[in-house]
Amino acid sequence: MGRLFEIEDVKTAVDLGHTVYCDSKSYTVIKKGGEYFIAYHGGGMIGLHGQEGTPYERVLNGKLFWIERSK
Repeated sequence: MGRLFEIEDVKTAVDLGHTVYCDSKSYTVIKKGGEYFIAYHGGGMIGLHGQEGTPYERVLNGKLFWIERSK
């Protein structure tokens, strides 16, 4: 398991084609229209981080992000 701590690391992993999980395997990070979202497998999405131009723009909207590396 490779844990990701920074917004840029999460975005890079998605851009490289890795499946990035957020907090559980029910949530993955996706890129849609140039933007990054945390998507729930049952439907619904939220932005990867707080809105730009606010105090939360550098705060991830999840606590644990990771990719699973194949053996």
